[in-house]
Amino acid sequence: MSRNRKPLFTRLGSVAFALLFAVLAGSVLENARAQQPTAAEAKRFIEKANAELLKLSVEASRAAWVNATYITDDTEALAAVTYQRWIEAAVRAAKEAARFNKVKVDPDVRRQLEILKVAISLPAPSDPAKSEELPLIVQ
Repeated sequence: MSRNRKPLFTRLGSVAFALLFAVLAGSVLENARAQQPTAAEAKRFIEKANAELLKLSVEASRAAWVNATYITDDTEALAAVTYQRWIEAAVRAAKEAARFNKVKVDPDVRRQLEILKVAISLPAPSDPAKSEELPLIVQ
């Protein structure tokens, strides 16, 4: 064996390492592509978010009307709870909408995603205790 040549097992180890690296890199890229949201997912998300926020908005509006008509501690608590649910759902929807920032979608879906992200005038705090207190302060 000449002095300049590497032993066979060293050369095979290098080849095996290179193959392993290529396989792992390909797997990581494939997983990254699989996790990218799609335009269809964005459309489904908007439909689901609109339905949930509409339902919660109607509940909050009814509770607010009852509170304004029959002003008691109980009706104020009901209005605060329904408003809190709406705020929390709107914040969740806004955060989720940001997932689709780089996805090419129809202009109507894009408009709805942007509205979801900017429509919250007072986002709920992450701390559940503070989040429960917020509707009592702002109503």
